[in-house]
Amino acid sequence: MVLNDIYFYDNNATIKAISMRHIIQMAQFLKANPSVNLEIRVHCDNSGEPSMLMGLSKVRADEIKRQISMSGIDGKRLTTKGMGYSEPLKPNDHTPEGMAANRRVEFIVK
Repeated sequence: MVLNDIYFYDNNATIKAISMRHIIQMAQFLKANPSVNLEIRVHCDNSGEPSMLMGLSKVRADEIKRQISMSGIDGKRLTTKGMGYSEPLKPNDHTPEGMAANRRVEFIVK
């Protein structure tokens, strides 16, 4: 599952309130499917230094994990990976469309 509408405040890992519905839905899915594990991957656009973006995407993935865990899901079922802008979906040519497509969260069922 790929979501482009989990929003964070600029340059930090704080999830905007409007995005929490997706976190709650994912926690509900995991509660209903106790044998499912999840990998959380966060991707960025290319506006910044690669090492900073890799770190930022990792702490954002960790924050999503923390929020899901707070809903009663065992953190051992969740892994995180910060992708930076290593796997763009669209060219990173600084167009609003391309950059928006590359800012995404992937939930991979394991």
